[in-house]
Amino acid sequence: MASSAPLELGGVLQRYDVVDDRWRRVGPLPAGSDHYSVESASAPVSQALRILRQDHVLSNSVFVSDPERLRRAHQKAIGKARATPEELARLGLGDQLLADLEELRRHLLAVGATVVSNADTGQKAENGSGGEDADAPPIRPAPGLSLEDYLAACDPVLGHRMAEFSLLLPALAGVGAALDDAAGTLDTDRDVDDSEPDETEEAPTLGEELRRQGTSERARFRRFVERLVARAADYPVIVRNLAVRCVLHGLAADLWPDDRWPDVLVEALKALAASGDEPNEHERDAAASLAAVGLAVLRTDVASLSRRDERTLRYESSGVAVAQLLPHAAEDKIELLDAEILRANPSRQLADAATAVAAARSIDDALRRPRGPERAARLLELLDPLPEVAEPLLLRALALAEGTELVYVRGTTVGGKRVVAAWSTPWLAIERTGPAGAWGRAWKLAAGQAPGMLDWEQMPKATRYWSAGKPRPEEVVELLSSVDLASTERVG
Repeated sequence: MASSAPLELGGVLQRYDVVDDRWRRVGPLPAGSDHYSVESASAPVSQALRILRQDHVLSNSVFVSDPERLRRAHQKAIGKARATPEELARLGLGDQLLADLEELRRHLLAVGATVVSNADTGQKAENGSGGEDADAPPIRPAPGLSLEDYLAACDPVLGHRMAEFSLLLPALAGVGAALDDAAGTLDTDRDVDDSEPDETEEAPTLGEELRRQGTSERARFRRFVERLVARAADYPVIVRNLAVRCVLHGLAADLWPDDRWPDVLVEALKALAASGDEPNEHERDAAASLAAVGLAVLRTDVASLSRRDERTLRYESSGVAVAQLLPHAAEDKIELLDAEILRANPSRQLADAATAVAAARSIDDALRRPRGPERAARLLELLDPLPEVAEPLLLRALALAEGTELVYVRGTTVGGKRVVAAWSTPWLAIERTGPAGAWGRAWKLAAGQAPGMLDWEQMPKATRYWSAGKPRPEEVVELLSSVDLASTERVG
């Protein structure tokens, strides 16, 4: 962006939001220059920009143009919805979007953005196939397709902003008009009060928009998302991405009860990784980032990975399904999702789940699933210092270590006591060490029994006891003497 002369005073760049009918702050413009670099997402094509100086003097309003885009052949709009995600929720356009999506695969093939994966199925492509047609040929990206070309190809059906949303591109809500969209009008005389240089208000995200809606509008959007997820596996990858991102925003807006949302998210993640279409790199990176955040959110429903219940199995099976995507997760896209979810739902559980750290942990869970002693060590590391009643945790750690010979785990409680649990069939021993010495209990387990089968709340009476300053029972002397409490190793 260039001005006719260097700015004598600093100011801010503003963009006109045609949805909310107001000027919004894009970013600061320091004094002393006549050229400034602005991200394309902050100054999309066809939108109006102006400069507001610190002395409240306004520049002329100018519209952003793209010479490359002007040289492209004009395409007639096919989709009837072609709305932003926020408009989709506000205006109830979900049913129309679902109808529009039936044209997307055929359109992408027609304009050369995709090609049929197998030449033998070329006749099917010529006949056309909707998203719900099980016989639709797999498609792959056309060679050399740029991001701009792909967005332009999707625009007639999805609209530019919905395509950006599905690819996790950092465009602003309420912008991105293209084709023959109405551009709106400018009114520069009515916004004195909200044009201050320090204005930081942002347009609402989809999740925030859903929170503003009434019960019937929220229920309508929820039904749309569930229908989209159910069909997603048969659609091009960009639509699968759209389904997962809508689910994540729906979770941020609390659209589903606690006993329902995990199933919706799992279905969306598995559709994301369904076989068939080959994604282009832009679809793939977005899909990987959505999968990583989706897994991290699903992880919040798991009490403990060592507890082999339905929730843990659901989380792990989802990780297996999307594992091939995860190496392509992009940190900037994850951060974008994190910021959106935090804005719509600042509750600690959900906000923490969308971070790059949580996503990385879920990627690690899926790609490098620990087994045996390593799983036990990780369990103790996550909860060190151990609670005073550490026995339930120690039993689960022994179960993860999966052994019948000498296996032990240990740590330090919040009260500073060292504690060790050791197992070598048939004896299980738990010993604590404090200033007065070591004391503990031991159980002789039945043939075929192991610590993983025990419930601490229903443990039988110990077979042997010993108190501080007293010798260990002879049955566990060899077992416990082999455990070097001074070692820094947690698992042996």
